[in-house]
Amino acid sequence: MINQKALKKQLDEIGDSVLKSMVLATLKAGNKITKKEYNDELMEKGEHHFIVTSADFISQKIILKKLSADFPSAYFITEEKEKDKKLRNKTLNSENFKEYVYKKENYIFGIDSLDGTSQYKNGLYEWSVSIGEMFERNERGSIYAPEIKGGLLAFGGAGNGVYLAEGKNKIQKAYVAKDKEDKNSLIYYGVDIPLYSNYNRFVNEIANFSRTINICGSCALGLALVACGKIDAFIQPTQAIWDWFAGYPLVENAGGKIQFYRFKGENILLIDKPDLEDYNPEKKNLGFIAGNKKLVGRLIEKLINLYNK
Repeated sequence: MINQKALKKQLDEIGDSVLKSMVLATLKAGNKITKKEYNDELMEKGEHHFIVTSADFISQKIILKKLSADFPSAYFITEEKEKDKKLRNKTLNSENFKEYVYKKENYIFGIDSLDGTSQYKNGLYEWSVSIGEMFERNERGSIYAPEIKGGLLAFGGAGNGVYLAEGKNKIQKAYVAKDKEDKNSLIYYGVDIPLYSNYNRFVNEIANFSRTINICGSCALGLALVACGKIDAFIQPTQAIWDWFAGYPLVENAGGKIQFYRFKGENILLIDKPDLEDYNPEKKNLGFIAGNKKLVGRLIEKLINLYNK
């Protein structure tokens, strides 16, 4: 388990009350749902690929209560529809998100209460809890994978850098991996990519030019692994905002880059940074490649050249 005494000391030294609240909420929620009695499947979310369990809602409730108590004027972007009416009134949807995103009056927290529910339900380790924050810009993140190496927690953001707490190990500053020869790169991609036939040649090319490729069952976890230098790059097709809200500031503040893109017809259109519509919680607008800047550049070039061929 994460050394919570050392963690709280580190957070106090950083002196960022918003980040501290996010980290403690992430940790509390993740530790709570590690108990497997919460892995009952409640419903299907439109397709058989997407399921939800009691743990999704329990984790979300813990996070919302903590953050709303610490920041009463905050608003939230959540994957699950909150059952508590009072908390639900503080969540954003496609009708009201434009009133709050990019404004300075309120903190916006993007929450993925359980990313990798299928893995969680089957008793596997590859899942995470994540919180991202925006106050005019997306600048803080906290991602916690309780069952990886005694707990893997990545947190930080603008002005603070990024930190890795891993089990009982000493908390350390985290950085993306340095550029290396392509043949020595370890590259992960998301579970959705095999559903897109247009990625086939690109994925085959990456498998040939890298040392190893692998699928990561949690988008947020994949971004945390990039930010902490444990993998060299992470590739995703179109994702929802809560999938990258926490990881985006972590990768960027650990010295890396997330190159966002969207589809324009059958072509790839590169996006410098998310615009207002990309924070719409009811749309999937952006895919991305995350990693060190040089490797991301080479991978994006390959994606553009090989996509849909």
